[in-house]
Amino acid sequence: MRASTALTSASSGGGTATSSPTSVHCASGTSRWRCGVSAVEFLLFAIAPVSWVMFAAIPFGSLLGVANPAMQALLSRTVGPSEQGQLQGVVQSLRGLSGMIGPVLYTQLFAVTLHTVPGAAYGLAAVLIVGSMLVALAVGRKVPSAPVVATATPAGA
Repeated sequence: MRASTALTSASSGGGTATSSPTSVHCASGTSRWRCGVSAVEFLLFAIAPVSWVMFAAIPFGSLLGVANPAMQALLSRTVGPSEQGQLQGVVQSLRGLSGMIGPVLYTQLFAVTLHTVPGAAYGLAAVLIVGSMLVALAVGRKVPSAPVVATATPAGA
């Protein structure tokens, strides 16, 4: 279920102190676009009156997977070389946690709301993505980029 991806985005850009470097994802122009497109996909899933609307929304979400390498690159520029391991550890820990929490949260929400509000799980996914984007915008302005370390090449090389 792709809704767990929303939890990954929300938890890695969400309100915990350890996730603030990841919040830079949605603070850049490209990543804001990615977050916005993903929110549109989940919103379309939530309000889809017929199945073809869900199929029409899938191309929006396919962009989410393509953006992950670019997001990793953006993140790696927010910390210095000596902090890269910590950063990647935090990112992967948050992804792992969201991979455990997301399926449980969304399947339970889907089961509870199936007959009353069938798209509630997808609506929650859209809300979490928009929320993480707002947090990222607030935190991203405060996180300076790490200086680029230039290496000198020997004159004879």
